[in-house]
Amino acid sequence: MVTKASQQGQDAFTAGVELLFAKKYEAAAKAFEALGKRDDVPAQMIYSAGVYHRICLRKLNPPSFVPQNWQDHLDLATVHITGERFDQAVSELAKARALKAPEDLVYYLEAGMACAQKNPGQAIKALHRAVDLNPFNAIVASNDPEFEPLADLDEFRKILRK
Repeated sequence: MVTKASQQGQDAFTAGVELLFAKKYEAAAKAFEALGKRDDVPAQMIYSAGVYHRICLRKLNPPSFVPQNWQDHLDLATVHITGERFDQAVSELAKARALKAPEDLVYYLEAGMACAQKNPGQAIKALHRAVDLNPFNAIVASNDPEFEPLADLDEFRKILRK
């Protein structure tokens, strides 16, 4: 038998889920927190409300990422390049260099950034350095779609043949 109180609890849970799916995380978090304090709903629903409450809190306060090493800085640079936040990418590349990142990787990312900025001359120059330092970068670049804008350039094809 469903009591009026348990039906209200189920309705509150459903409303919280709808808020969560609507990405109204603050309102959903409050709904799930209140639901967790009720004693007229099944334990399984209270458990689920707690899980959803924590999901909402993570959405409202995403964990911050603090780079720990040069690899992390290169990863962040890649994210910034992809998001066309080139000033932040330059900063992350400088930090990676300061932490003794392999120069060929830094030059490779600089080449990709120059391509994204539609600067083929700078892209060729940086890619040339990357390949001079590590010939394997030529193989990687030949399969990297971010270098497609350079495909028709003789200089690019020369770099790939090294």
